[in-house]
Amino acid sequence: MRQHMDQSRFMSEWPGWLLRGCCCAAPSAFWALAMDFRQPTEIVAMLVGVGCYVSAFAGFYAWKPMSTTAGRIRFLRALKTAVWTKTAMVVLGIGAWEWARVAKAHANGWPMVGIVLDFGLGMLAMIFVGRVGGFHDPAQIGRLNSFAWTWLTTVVQGALITALLLLLALAVTGWCWGADRLKHRSRLTTTQA
Repeated sequence: MRQHMDQSRFMSEWPGWLLRGCCCAAPSAFWALAMDFRQPTEIVAMLVGVGCYVSAFAGFYAWKPMSTTAGRIRFLRALKTAVWTKTAMVVLGIGAWEWARVAKAHANGWPMVGIVLDFGLGMLAMIFVGRVGGFHDPAQIGRLNSFAWTWLTTVVQGALITALLLLLALAVTGWCWGADRLKHRSRLTTTQA
C-alpha cells in the first residue's frame, strides 16, 4: 500500500482536509450538542470520527492511481468544490433560519435545503445506530455517554455525508465536462467560420 501512497502529498493535503472536515462537521457538532452528546468521551469520539474521515479523504488524494488521468484529477478538484458547496448550503440555511428568527418570519424555501440535508443525515445516522443498538428512542444514544456509540454514529453520519459529497462531486464533474465540451465546440465553430 505504501508504494501506492504519496506520503508528501498526504501530508500536504491533510491540513486542507482538516479545514474542510471541520466546516462539514461543524453543523453536525452543534446538532449533536443539542441532542445531549456533551460528555468529554462523546466529544472525543466525534473528533476521532471526523479525524478518520479527514485522513481517508487526504489518503484518497494521495493515492497515486487517482492522479493518473485528467478525468480523475477533475473529479478530485470537484470533490473539494463539493465540500465547499455543501458548507455554503448549510451557511445559507443557517442565515435564512437566523433571518427568519430576527424578522419573525417563517423560514422556508431553497436556502433551507442545506441545513435540512445536514440535520436529516444526522437524524438518519442516529436512527440507524439506534436500530442496530436496539434502542427504541434514537436520542438515547446521546444519554449513554459512550465513546463507541458516539463514534459509530459519527462514522455512519460521515458515510452519509460522503455519499452526498460524492453525488455533488459527480454533478460538478459533469458540469465542468459539459462546459469544456461547449467551449471546445464553440472553438471548432469559430475556427471553421
